[in-house]
Amino acid sequence: MITVESVALQYPSLTRVPTAIFDAVTSWGLASLNRRILSQFRQPSGWAGHLVGGIMTLEHAPVTAWMLDLLQPRAGERVLDAGCGSGQALRAMARRMEMGEWAGIDYSATMVAQARRRNRKLIAAGRCRIEQADIAALPFADATFDKISTIETLYFWPDPAAAFAELRRVLKPAGRLAAVLEYTREGNDAAQMELLEQQGGLRVYSQSQVEALFRNAGFVDVKASFVAEKGWLYVEGTRPTATANAR
Repeated sequence: MITVESVALQYPSLTRVPTAIFDAVTSWGLASLNRRILSQFRQPSGWAGHLVGGIMTLEHAPVTAWMLDLLQPRAGERVLDAGCGSGQALRAMARRMEMGEWAGIDYSATMVAQARRRNRKLIAAGRCRIEQADIAALPFADATFDKISTIETLYFWPDPAAAFAELRRVLKPAGRLAAVLEYTREGNDAAQMELLEQQGGLRVYSQSQVEALFRNAGFVDVKASFVAEKGWLYVEGTRPTATANAR
């Protein structure tokens, strides 16, 4: 069963500044510039990558808090943030959960370094592990995690089906996967989304397309929440248990 919500959210306007600048610059339609900008958001590197990490830490804070309210990681659970960026979500999880274990992966060595610094105390305590890895080849055993989040990453996955299959593999039976997007077909200017796809090499999804990716990967109980005034989309699905698979 799918539920769609429109939620009124309030958050500091400062967090919207990076998005406003990004939207303004990319709307100029300068293909070379847009490719450079999007390549840094796909895989931050060098001094520009460090800057992008700081921007994402600020910009993604509200949507990360929203995701955690919906996914509700609980004490004692093992949680993976796939595409962890600067490690902000991992740190936010630790603040909400007195006990638990967290892991993060990112394709960017620059982001892994930032995430490790941000979560160094948790890592030193043996409660957090952050690795550089491809989302379609995760360095974890089967059925490792109770919950998995992925925030603002789906646009950049070259093979979504392979990535979803891998996320399902490392999720425990009855575990939940949540994907969050700020750019969607329903919530943003269609012309600009086409521009970003053509010039930036990313893919902007509709809500129904994201839900289909979950179902095609074998997830059940797929649910969605959509914040119309922000364009935010949250979709989650559950890995079925052995009993459910046998039905």
